[in-house]
Amino acid sequence: TTTSETYTQESRTISGYVRTSGGSGISGVTMSGDSCSATDSGGFYTCTVSYGWSGTITPSMSGYTFNPANRSYSNITSNQTNQDYTGSVITTIYVEPLGICGGNLPCYSLIQDGIDAAGDGTTINVAQGTYYENISVTPLTITSINFTLEGGWDSNFVSRTNDPSLTIIDGGGVDRVFNIVAGAEFDIQ
Repeated sequence: TTTSETYTQESRTISGYVRTSGGSGISGVTMSGDSCSATDSGGFYTCTVSYGWSGTITPSMSGYTFNPANRSYSNITSNQTNQDYTGSVITTIYVEPLGICGGNLPCYSLIQDGIDAAGDGTTINVAQGTYYENISVTPLTITSINFTLEGGWDSNFVSRTNDPSLTIIDGGGVDRVFNIVAGAEFDIQ
């Protein structure tokens, strides 16, 4: 007689909080990784991973940066608790055609990416140059927030000119260069 048995390893959890530096939970943070929940109203999250899992978990939410930026795991064989992150509201975003921004972070090469990352009260500093894109500010791309878009910065973001001919958005003759829908407010300078 031959007996066949199947052994399965139980799953493991990785959990913790995403909070501000003052200790308040940040709700709605997306946690990338295996079967992760978004943070609840208290900032708590949990990820269910298979026994022996290796990978990275990264928090993300428009308008925030996180410390640490992510956590890497290797061969998880026990539950991992207190895997906490601190979130900070982004107050200034930098956009430069090559995505270099003189070392300033966060840095994007497209204005649309800067807008998508903006939170309420964010200023988006745009370096001089030509940006080949069509920008959409709608409830589908951004919730109702207030932000400021400032062009004319030099590539290191040390000085700014008000000459509108130095920061150009070229939509390539396709659709609108700016598409702004009610519910999204911003100031262009």
